[in-house]
Parts: sequence; C-alpha cells; structure tokens
Amino acid sequence: MQAGFVTTRLGRLNRAEQYSEYVLMAYPQVLHAASAAEPPVVHVARSLDAASLSATAALSITAPPIELAVFKAKELMEETLLRWMHRIISNQQQFTTQLAQRIETPTGKLQLFITDRTPFQQLVQQLKVVSQYISSSDCPEMQFTIRPQLTGAEQACLFSGTVAIKELILLKKQHDFDRYQQVNVFALRP
Repeated sequence: MQAGFVTTRLGRLNRAEQYSEYVLMAYPQVLHAASAAEPPVVHVARSLDAASLSATAALSITAPPIELAVFKAKELMEETLLRWMHRIISNQQQFTTQLAQRIETPTGKLQLFITDRTPFQQLVQQLKVVSQYISSSDCPEMQFTIRPQLTGAEQACLFSGTVAIKELILLKKQHDFDRYQQVNVFALRP
C-alpha cells in the first residue's frame, strides 16, 4: 500500500485522505517603477545584457509574485474551499501597494519588502474563517506569510515601485516534487 492512501474493504485506494498543498499568490501589475529622479530598478531575466536592458526595460518591468498563504487540505475539501475563498476575495477591493528594497543588516543582502501591509492584513483577517474550516477537518492551519517570492536569479535584479493587486491565484500540488498547477483565479472588486 502506498503512503497516504487508504484501502477500502474492496481493496480500492481512497484518495479522500490524501492531502494537497495549496498556495495563494498575488501577481502584481506594475503601475510605476521607482521615481523619476533615479533610474528604475527592474526585475528582469539575467540573460539580458546592459545594452539590451535599456531598450527593453519598459517592456520587461515586472514585480515578483507575493505569497499570501500556504496550506494543506484534503481533496474532498477543494470545492468548498473554492466557494468560500471566492466569496471572501470577491468582496475585497483592488488595491495598490509599494514594493521597496533594503539591505538586511546581519547578512548585507538586498531584500524586497512591502511598505504597507494593511490591505494584505485585512485580507488575511477575512481568510481566517477558511483557516478554521481547514483545521476543523484535521488539516494544519493556513500559514499566512505576505512576502514577495524571489528565485536566485531574481535576487540579482530587484523591482522597486508601485504595484496594483487586482487578482489572487490559487495554486496546488499533490506531492513535494510536483510543480504547482493553477486551480483558480479570484478577482478583487474594482
């Protein structure tokens, strides 16, 4: 018998007890990169050289995704989770926020942070009902993180500026080695 599966009386595998890992992400849209006084700091692919960077900077400016919550839930819970999350998120208004850079004191690394977390914290407050539902079904509670997700290549060129949050995306994977797949897109109210 495989780990995570339950065998029924008839010998069939029951996927009801199998957990999937979910991540709720915000993919910001850039409104304004840096200030007019200083050159924009952009988040672009490392393969661009300095000459092509200036020509494509206006087209390449993107902000990294922002992770809001991570949780594990049973497959049978997914439909209810989607309904509840849709109801909560669709009642929240779209918002803008600032992403800025700072040097982390102990390590000396350049880090990206969110200057005003208030809209995210209001959303987290609303999503706590979903977290209670998850924990009442013998699953670990949601972990709320509210942080930009940076890969190694992205840490070399960081974005700084104003971004708009207009939708949240729910991703899911079955096993640790799987890639996340999109489950649903939740639009915020205009």
